[in-house]
Amino acid sequence: MAVSGPYYCVGGPAQLVQSTTPPTAQQAAQVQKIVAIVGMGTADTQALITHNWGLGAGAPAQLDPEIIGPIWLTGPVGGGTQAPSITFDVTNTNVVKANKLGVAGTDGYFYVILRRPFSMGQ
Repeated sequence: MAVSGPYYCVGGPAQLVQSTTPPTAQQAAQVQKIVAIVGMGTADTQALITHNWGLGAGAPAQLDPEIIGPIWLTGPVGGGTQAPSITFDVTNTNVVKANKLGVAGTDGYFYVILRRPFSMGQ
């Protein structure tokens, strides 16, 4: 499942606000932070959050995007009945994968904030 809510891209001249389409590589190159709203049903086990920063495969861990979240909008309190465990996979160069067990009551919506990695050597 992909992100079902809007993407918000912060900074740069090509800001996207409330777009259900992820930023293009050209747009992503101009922003430092991307906020996505992810909706996952009970049976959903993975959501794909596309950032399109083109990070190097096999790059050092400090060059992975910084992930803040999940910050629940609805779910354990507003929808589901159990707080699911969400893990993140950053092995793809343009996508962060949010993984969840498909357990009853773990449905809901949450924010994920991605911040572009920075290195003085880049």
